[in-house]
Amino acid sequence: PALAVALALAGGLLIVAPRPRGIVRVIAAAALGVYILYILAAVFFGFNLSGVLVGLDQEVFRARLTSASPVEALESALTLSLPLIYIALIAIIALWQPWTRLGVYARALRSNAAPLMVALIALALWEALIIVFSIQEFLLPRPSVIGGRLMELYPRLISAGWNTFQNAFWGFAIGSGLGILAGFASARFAGFSRALLPLAIAINAVPIIALAPIMNRWFGELNPASKIAIVVLMTFFPAMVSTIKGLTSVDTLS
Repeated sequence: PALAVALALAGGLLIVAPRPRGIVRVIAAAALGVYILYILAAVFFGFNLSGVLVGLDQEVFRARLTSASPVEALESALTLSLPLIYIALIAIIALWQPWTRLGVYARALRSNAAPLMVALIALALWEALIIVFSIQEFLLPRPSVIGGRLMELYPRLISAGWNTFQNAFWGFAIGSGLGILAGFASARFAGFSRALLPLAIAINAVPIIALAPIMNRWFGELNPASKIAIVVLMTFFPAMVSTIKGLTSVDTLS
């Protein structure tokens, strides 16, 4: 889902970008808009249109895959969704029009040629030295081994990264939102500010590594709420202090 959401976000940015309009761009924007709605419905509302078309219960997509899962139906739903992905990719290319920026890409490649060459030479030497000196992989693995392992773990990393992104996003949204509201209240009412600022400074001085066990104990180690709570604490007080500083530093006579 992380890649699908990233594709949808990229498409949304391309749709609103100020570019010359044309029939191809209009069709591409419409196709991409349909794909964005499809992804939003699947990610945020748990509604998978492909599953509806093959007669699958929506709960199947939210449950873990087991031996009792309807694998054939899930594969059919995936097959139905693949054309949408390809259409979205083609639409992004049509909106992006990379062929109009070949000169920019060539200049960027020329300006970064030296760092790229150094990186490639360093990787080649790394690989060769490990082979020549027979260095054990648990001490220093070869770049090719690292790359192969990364490709094996790629789906798991994407899934874990998507979960982390959701926790960070909701924690940031809640913490920043509450911090801004508290900042408005503190800037308006001096007593509220004097009462809250010492607490904000004290909690903000506590290392996150000390707060993490407390949150895990309160909400549970496997509960996303513990991670969200940590992000809320990390963002609430900086947002509040920044809001107070911004509001109180304005010259009211200007």
